[in-house]
Formats: sequence, structure tokens, C-alpha cells
Amino acid sequence: MATLLTTTYRDFNDCHATEKLQEVEGLALSRATVRRLRQRPGAARQAPPPARGSISARREPCARMGALVQLDASPFAWLEDPGPHA
Repeated sequence: MATLLTTTYRDFNDCHATEKLQEVEGLALSRATVRRLRQRPGAARQAPPPARGSISARREPCARMGALVQLDASPFAWLEDPGPHA
């Protein structure tokens, strides 16, 4: 059992590993049992998910039809120097 979790189903999460163990191997285990087997000392650990709010997890939102575009059409420099006028 532990061998399957460390080799064949190593990259699966607990729920997916439980389903595959039931479908493919014919082993009826609960998700909690699979989790406990993985948490044993010496068992292979899964890589932690990326930290919430990390810069690598963010991406630029794509443009969408009807999105608000912010323009400054004022001839006055309210907040900063706007640069040359066209």
C-alpha cells in the first residue's frame, strides 16, 4: 500500500489517489486513511502549493469587451506632469 502511494500515485492528491486505488487496484480505503499513510515518517511528501498572494501566482487580467478604460482628457495637470500635449 505505502509502496503504491510513493511510486505510482506519488503526484496524486489524497482524493484522487483514493479514487484510483479503488478503481485500478481494487483497494477500498478512505481519504483519511490515505492521508494518514502519507503522513507517516519516511513517507514521500507532496510539494506544498504556491503561497497565497505570491507574485508568481498572479497574472495580468485579460482585456474584456465593455471594460472601463480610464483616460485623462483634462488639459490640467491635476496630479502630475502629463507630458507634452498632442
